[in-house]
Amino acid sequence: MPPSLSDGGLRSAVVLREAFPGLPGLVQRLSPREREVLGLIAEGRTNAGLAKQLFISEAAVNKHIGNIFDKLDLPVDTDGHRRVLAVLAFLRA
Repeated sequence: MPPSLSDGGLRSAVVLREAFPGLPGLVQRLSPREREVLGLIAEGRTNAGLAKQLFISEAAVNKHIGNIFDKLDLPVDTDGHRRVLAVLAFLRA
């Protein structure tokens, strides 16, 4: 087990998996560019950092992230943090 995962973190992951069981499979809906963006989010990049790395505007980054949330069925009113939920789906895919 990675040292960064505590028992609390594992419990949280289990709760999220139970709340959003289809999330990992939904990653297949993403375009290659959206997967690239999500991978960089998983590395902890900010939107500005994503834009710089990908040579695109922050507006384009925001558009990609919005598309990712839509394709992963992560509405604004979800109980979890959408960036974290999207990264969890990416890591489990």
